[in-house]
Amino acid sequence: MKRLRSTDDDGFNQDSFLDVVANIVGILIILVLVAGIRAGKATANIEPLPDETEPVKAALKNTFTAARAVHSEVYQLERQRKRLARETANREAEQLRVATMLAASKQVMATAREKLDEKTRRQFDAQRAAAVAAEELEKVRAQTAAANKEETPPVIVENLPTPITKSVDGNEKHFRIKEGRIAYVPIMELLEDVKLELRNRAGQLRTRRSVSGRVGPQDGFYLHYTFTRVDPKNAEELNLGTSSSIVQMASFRMIPVNEDLGESLKEVLQPGSDFRRRLAALDRRTETMTLWAYPDSFDEYRKLKTELFRAGVGSAGRPMPFGVHIGGSPSGTKSASQ
Repeated sequence: MKRLRSTDDDGFNQDSFLDVVANIVGILIILVLVAGIRAGKATANIEPLPDETEPVKAALKNTFTAARAVHSEVYQLERQRKRLARETANREAEQLRVATMLAASKQVMATAREKLDEKTRRQFDAQRAAAVAAEELEKVRAQTAAANKEETPPVIVENLPTPITKSVDGNEKHFRIKEGRIAYVPIMELLEDVKLELRNRAGQLRTRRSVSGRVGPQDGFYLHYTFTRVDPKNAEELNLGTSSSIVQMASFRMIPVNEDLGESLKEVLQPGSDFRRRLAALDRRTETMTLWAYPDSFDEYRKLKTELFRAGVGSAGRPMPFGVHIGGSPSGTKSASQ
């Protein structure tokens, strides 16, 4: 049977309108379902917020624990205070009792002494003095015995003869003591090389007032030198007794290749060290050791000087300020050995 569509007078179709409404409702339902599913997924992806009360709880727990510890310590201190107060009171009572007994004993002794005759009284006083002296002697003996039991470390006083100082006129062996290390300084050996330099460069001084140069290295040192020409007029002023120009060394300096030269004091004192080898080759009758010591090594200098004294070797000390190299000049002073 064919369904008849109802129409009103102006041609409006009610069935079509109902279909449209049903479709719209269905679409709305689908949209609501999709939105619900998406909202569920978004909720599942959200990480839970941290519980902010946990740090507060931990801080309160720590504070409570610290408070309990302080309370316990205060309680212990209070107990100790009460115990000390009781002990103090007991000691004061004991002292009062002893003082009372002592006063009573003195009174009894004084009363008994008054009842004695003169001779007996003198004997009584002598016996009492002897008893007091015996008590004091016993105390002294006890203190002496306690002192003897204590071990007192011996005090070592190093006694060296008074040194006699004299200027060094013979050969010198030079050592630098710096940063706790002892290094041989070949001054005499390099000065021999300087003499050859003077012969080779004497011609330059005919036209120049001074020339400089260096020789080495040897044993870790260079020798920097400067020669000057002294004209006749200046030579006469210096009382040199000559009318011709002369050449003389104005100054020299010993420049180390590096600062880590030499041996430590412990190594120096060992058999076979470079210092021991040079000491064995030293002629004690004509040669002297000169020690150039910097402020950071005065302790090593004193110990090395003592070692040289025991070995019967004359030594001279040359204190050096920081920043100054070992050197010399005609206006310098000789070393003084002891």
